[in-house]
Amino acid sequence: MARRDFRRACVPAFVGGVALATALGVGAVATTTPGPAHVASDVGLKALITHGSATNWNADGIDKFYGLDWNAKYGPTVVSQFSLFPYNVNPDNLKAALRNNVGDPEPDLVLTSGRGSGAATVTMLLLLNSGRPEDRELVLNTRWILDNSVNRPNGGYGSRYIPFSILGVYPWPTPTDEGVDIVDVGYEYAWNSSAPAYVTNVVALLNSIIAYAYRYKSQAFTGLPVDPALGIDPVTGEPKLEKGYHYIVEVDGTVTKVPLSTLGNTNTAYVTYRADGLPMLQPLRDVGGRFGNAVADLLQPALKVIVDASYPGGDPVANPDRYITASLFTPPDVAIKAIQKLPSAIAQGVEDFKKDLGLTKTKTPAVEERSAEPKSVEEQVAPQEDDDTTEAPGATVAVSSKPAAESEEPSVKSVTESGAVKNVTVTKKDTKKAADKRVRPRPLRKLVDNVTKALTPKVTRPAKTSKPGTSTDSNSASAGQSDSGDAKSGDSDE
Repeated sequence: MARRDFRRACVPAFVGGVALATALGVGAVATTTPGPAHVASDVGLKALITHGSATNWNADGIDKFYGLDWNAKYGPTVVSQFSLFPYNVNPDNLKAALRNNVGDPEPDLVLTSGRGSGAATVTMLLLLNSGRPEDRELVLNTRWILDNSVNRPNGGYGSRYIPFSILGVYPWPTPTDEGVDIVDVGYEYAWNSSAPAYVTNVVALLNSIIAYAYRYKSQAFTGLPVDPALGIDPVTGEPKLEKGYHYIVEVDGTVTKVPLSTLGNTNTAYVTYRADGLPMLQPLRDVGGRFGNAVADLLQPALKVIVDASYPGGDPVANPDRYITASLFTPPDVAIKAIQKLPSAIAQGVEDFKKDLGLTKTKTPAVEERSAEPKSVEEQVAPQEDDDTTEAPGATVAVSSKPAAESEEPSVKSVTESGAVKNVTVTKKDTKKAADKRVRPRPLRKLVDNVTKALTPKVTRPAKTSKPGTSTDSNSASAGQSDSGDAKSGDSDE
């Protein structure tokens, strides 16, 4: 498989641009010739090897990725410098660092990012295909962590956009079937590891570039997912991940573990972090205040449908192990699905916009009813006895870097979606209906009725003519009836 991918990418890459890249590299050697990989004289045979990238030539901070103590297990850091040109310098530096630390049974760790991960990919391929058993053993006896790799088979812009080889970007996908111990970490929409496949979608291209800017140098604060079935390394604290699986980390910290199509034929584990909304709208949220956030919520559902349509199958994180190069246009099946989703996405955006600006009508008594008697999640779930709904399907692992306070709300969401708190949801609906049926006090209506009644002149009947002897008694009786009528009228108003 690796040889086939190698040949598949090799022909257009070399025909289209290697000649020019080599010429540029040779011309640049006189002024930008890099030194060999830095290896301290007191370094032992076991080492943490980091390679620089296009924006971080000296690999500063890479040995602190994911907030873990890599040096505690692998020893001092060996820095392999990055160079833009010529082609061979980066793999030569990495090979020198590896060979300088050979001789013990413990594997070294190569930790790279961006175009440095591309250099690691080329180093693997050169050593695996050199024909020398010792070179192959060198690769297989090394652990490789490739962060935001430009050579991720499905998403890395180096392997996706082969013409970038003109600029010295390696076009070959990382091998997945050679038995190499690899952990490939990517980020949804990020240019390096999640570049759009259909290049005429300029909205998706813009979104991907902005995603790269927002993700830049955030790895030290990003925790790897923990698989509870495997645990963590007691020395470094590194979570152990099962090979042949793809760990998709949601924004709320829940993780879905998906088997790869190459399961059983690979020694690679993939990790992909979902983006918190569309990165292209993040500047609007950052500087636009409340109204800017409302506009972003208005645009996001529809724009997300458009952006996702630029990825294979309409999913930016699916099948990271499949080698897929760029095409000009979105396939018809993906385009049709996107068109079908647009109406509901637009309606969702409008609804979110109205909620953000407080234009959605809410029933105050129902809200007051719920807020007056708050219940904890534990209290709501306690009456249930169904143990089968205590865990959401697929959410089998959690992210180690998430504080407990941050993960409480997402876990509730997952349980709700799985049906674990179905009775609680019904209870809330019943409470709301009961509140709506109550007779609401109408103080303004009563005040208006009283004022109207007070201003309306009373209609009196003409007094009847009585006999001379009975006039006084008749008037008294009439007055008594009038008083009685007024009293009754007053009682009815109260």
